[in-house]
Amino acid sequence: LVVPARFDLSALRARGAELEPVYRALVPRSRTQTKAKPSSVVALSAEEALRLVRRKAAAVLGHGSAGSVDATRAFQEMGFDSLSAVELRNELGSATGLAL
Repeated sequence: LVVPARFDLSALRARGAELEPVYRALVPRSRTQTKAKPSSVVALSAEEALRLVRRKAAAVLGHGSAGSVDATRAFQEMGFDSLSAVELRNELGSATGLAL
């Protein structure tokens, strides 16, 4: 749904990590925010990484739980298009601190 609305982007940006996910796409990241610092990179085991990907994929696709994401199916089979794939990449990058 597209709705014309005015937002105070500087006020949204000032909220930082407290900003609701729906508004995060409206606030462009500064150059310092886009590069991960080595200390902010999350170290995950393969099992934890799979759980993270499934959880983020479920959120992007609008599913209620990560259990609804079958790790053996291709992204296109699950309903991903180019826009949702970019959204998943961004969510995973934010969660891990890595540039994907």
